[in-house]
Amino acid sequence: AGRKYIQIIKHKNYNPRIIEYSTQKMNYENVLPSQYVEFIFRKLENPKDVWADEFRNRLEDVDRIMMNTLYSLTNTTVKNKYLEKAFNKRVRSCKHIDSSINVFDDVIFRLTKSLLKNTYERDILNIGVINPSVNDYIHFTISNNINERISIIESAEYIEQIKYEYTIIEDCGM
Repeated sequence: AGRKYIQIIKHKNYNPRIIEYSTQKMNYENVLPSQYVEFIFRKLENPKDVWADEFRNRLEDVDRIMMNTLYSLTNTTVKNKYLEKAFNKRVRSCKHIDSSINVFDDVIFRLTKSLLKNTYERDILNIGVINPSVNDYIHFTISNNINERISIIESAEYIEQIKYEYTIIEDCGM
């Protein structure tokens, strides 16, 4: 492997989750040792499997709702107050989520640094995904899930969410 680790760390899609996924035996057990570095680079180039594992096996449903809500608003960053308003409207439509607690703050805290990143612009908190490959994965999953697209549209707080979902529908050829 030599100094390949430097190329891995500097890769545009580098994320500790991708490396963690690549080091779990069940994910690499059929990879020859001589092919292991190439395996890591493949996961960095196309981390769909990594994010599928994260979204399906590690996230709570309310976390997925947060990520899909964020995606429905932007593919970059959005002001915290807009995300909170859109997320809370969506949560109110989900009868199984306990709205007696501040679910928004809990989810933001839990997902920051694993899937979300916080940035400040003139003391205003903006939230976005930690890596563009997360948005690629969310786009893929929403594109293949009509029920989620409908849920986003029905609970939309902002016209941008509806426009975004109709863009996805057009991408799917519907």
